[in-house]
Amino acid sequence: MRPQYDNGAFLFSESEIYLNRVPVIGAGAYHAHNFIEIAFVESGSGLHIINGNELPVTTGDIAIIDYDIPHKFIGYENETLWICNCVFQLSFLDKTLETSRSFQDYIQFSNEEINGYKCLHINEHYTIASLYENMLMEFHYKKLEYQNMLRGYLLELLVFLRRTDAQLSSKHDPVIERAAT
Repeated sequence: MRPQYDNGAFLFSESEIYLNRVPVIGAGAYHAHNFIEIAFVESGSGLHIINGNELPVTTGDIAIIDYDIPHKFIGYENETLWICNCVFQLSFLDKTLETSRSFQDYIQFSNEEINGYKCLHINEHYTIASLYENMLMEFHYKKLEYQNMLRGYLLELLVFLRRTDAQLSSKHDPVIERAAT
């Protein structure tokens, strides 16, 4: 199946960041895009098809999807999968990254990502839900300096994800496991 390609022209008509909350009932469209997407499973469960791989998702999962990675969400039958999306160009964070094509140019995660895709499960998902709610409000109301507030929230989100990734990775670090025995 060939993915639809989204160049973000509609999404980025006002800014280099776009946020939404969408229900996924059944299958979403298989697509790829020229921007980064951070998708948070606010509630529900289903599948995330990424590069042809089926990955189960549930409340608290968060996916960081790189440029040009084909994917789609599928909500399980009789259940609505609620996804909060934050899509952005790396240049929104740093103008020197205008030609970058990978989130790895900005932030390094453990080596467990799958070809431009990183998924984490956040046990305290209310932390992410609250942060997304603040971001959605800023994006919706567009008050004075809203882009700077969004940039700050996005940095907070990325740091939180990096810390979570580091904590999860250290639990499986063979050097630490050997030292503990």
